[in-house]
Amino acid sequence: MISNNRFIQTFAGILVVLPLILTVPRASAEPVARTRQQLSRMPLADLLKKADEAKKSADKSAELDAWQAIVDQYPKDPRSDAAYYNLANHHFENRNYGYANAYYSAVADQFTGSSYRVDALTGLGASLTSLRRYDEADSALQSALVKASAAHQKGTALYHIGNNHHQAGHIQKGVEALVECGKFDSPLRDAANNKIKEILHVTANEADLLALADKYGTAYPAQLALIELARHYGQKNDILNLEKIKARLEHDFPSLSAQANISPAAPPPAATAAPLTAADHLAVGAVLPLSGDSADIGTRALKGIQLAISMKSSFVERVHLKLVIKDAGGNPQAAATAVRELSGDNAITGVVGLFPPAALETALAEARRFNLPVISTSNDDATDLPPDQKRFFYQMGLSPPEQARFIATHATRTLNLKNFAIFYPSGRKGEEMRQAFAAAVEGNGGAVLESRPYERNQTDFRAQLEGIGGLDDNALRKLIFSYVQENPDKPLDQLNDGLRIMYQNALSYPIITKVKSQPITRTNFAFALKTAYEAVFIAGNYEQVGLILPALSFYNITQVQVLGTDSYLHSDFISIAGKYAEDAIFPGEFAPSIKRNDVKNFVETYESALGGTPDAVTARYYDAMILLLSLIESGNDSRNKVTAALDALPYYGGVSGGVYAPSEGILEIIPSIFTIKNGAVTELLPPAPPVKQQP
Repeated sequence: MISNNRFIQTFAGILVVLPLILTVPRASAEPVARTRQQLSRMPLADLLKKADEAKKSADKSAELDAWQAIVDQYPKDPRSDAAYYNLANHHFENRNYGYANAYYSAVADQFTGSSYRVDALTGLGASLTSLRRYDEADSALQSALVKASAAHQKGTALYHIGNNHHQAGHIQKGVEALVECGKFDSPLRDAANNKIKEILHVTANEADLLALADKYGTAYPAQLALIELARHYGQKNDILNLEKIKARLEHDFPSLSAQANISPAAPPPAATAAPLTAADHLAVGAVLPLSGDSADIGTRALKGIQLAISMKSSFVERVHLKLVIKDAGGNPQAAATAVRELSGDNAITGVVGLFPPAALETALAEARRFNLPVISTSNDDATDLPPDQKRFFYQMGLSPPEQARFIATHATRTLNLKNFAIFYPSGRKGEEMRQAFAAAVEGNGGAVLESRPYERNQTDFRAQLEGIGGLDDNALRKLIFSYVQENPDKPLDQLNDGLRIMYQNALSYPIITKVKSQPITRTNFAFALKTAYEAVFIAGNYEQVGLILPALSFYNITQVQVLGTDSYLHSDFISIAGKYAEDAIFPGEFAPSIKRNDVKNFVETYESALGGTPDAVTARYYDAMILLLSLIESGNDSRNKVTAALDALPYYGGVSGGVYAPSEGILEIIPSIFTIKNGAVTELLPPAPPVKQQP
């Protein structure tokens, strides 16, 4: 049996995270290590007594030590079920859902006769929901419902069945289960009713609301669905449907019909969002490293944020919206402290942040505690974090592997290239880019014929370039003249056919492009190198790539398409690579030279207001704040609403690229495609909405 109402209420407010572990952890693997030497090899009865006494005296530490000692020493004894169950409750309350899942599973699977089994199945389902394993969660919860005998157990199982369906996106099923929960005398009855209201007001779409109103007719919660439909049609200025809903409310729920005129929380029919007033205190936060080693980048980000506030000044002034700025510099703890302070202010509906890598994990933990959505344009700070730690964290920047995947997809699908070579920096991040590029190429029917790593700070790339088939002039002349001497009477076309056949299994082969006079000597002919691949992806920092491109030409790899990353956008790249950067193609999010009207206006406004030229950091944080303010202006005036809006973002096109949400909790970036023409960066293809969003 679930031991207390506090735990039941904790169940009601679970967060949504992703899988962590599948097995029961041993003591050494726990999130907090405990010393249990004094409990070693105590009889099970004594340990159970010790745990019970500690529980009664509210000595949580001693209680947990005793439960863990039981699990460690008597893992299969039938009496150990209480230890597994209480440890599961502890981990669930502390949001360690992977551990909770493991302990609940042990009770459900190993102790089939346990009195805790029904509640363990419910706990298992709730933890699986938190781990986004919705099908498994439903199976466990349905089993709990079938096996439950007490009303409170049935009600609790139904609540979590409803929550699981809601989290999985099955809105109608979720509401139906929550309605059933309300029919049982359960501690979660009120929570179920509140959950229904939240779902109908925040998550349900028009089709869901219509279906639920029809299903329940004149019974609860049809009236709530009808009121939300009235608000929905009012926002759309759909007068015809609005009048139909009002008539239905007046007939079936006359005492509520007045609410169909749109409550103060919803917009009037002709408006697009709720008219917020000075009484509606709203604020947004910014967490930036304004001191310490990263102060320069933090200052550039702040300029973008302040410019966004200025561009949205009419809305900001109308609702008296405040911008609260916190410094994340100095030390790693500063960022976590900043997020905690912002989280404690209920007026803060969202945060735009730039976090030092060492501070990101703890900062995001604070955001998760308070369901605070955080938007960041950092492109790889969160790459190493497990998915569960990134809930409420929305990145608007492409990580290096994502850039590799994006340009590979463009090369295969748009440029119709088939065969590739890869040149990448050694180390984990370089390997991740290589793997991402290769996977995207192969997934689109192409092939990577050769990959070669190079060392960071390396300046001589001969070995790697020869490894992808490159040959310098002397080597090419020797190969060609040697073949000519063996075949002195063949005309030029036959010589080239012979060279191609001779090296048909190699990555490259030489050809003669011109002969000045006959007979052919060592020096009277021109030549070229043909490669088996059509393009080479060269990843790395702009300085090294700037040295690699001339070397590529030196080793005669000239008749291929060069593909790269946004490091090619660096202002010094072209000056290092020179003419060898010409026609390279690469993704990127912002360049001040872009000719699109929105970018031109942004650059001109920045130059007029702040002087100088904006860079990518400024542009990204301008977009992040514009996006957040636009969502709030559209009526998403709470953390839950901003989160839901970000989870379902159809498309936002900014000066630094486009962004949309293909699945809950994930933002996908659509960058520009750039090239270099006449020594200048040129936008080849602007960002565009995903194909499924286009009319």
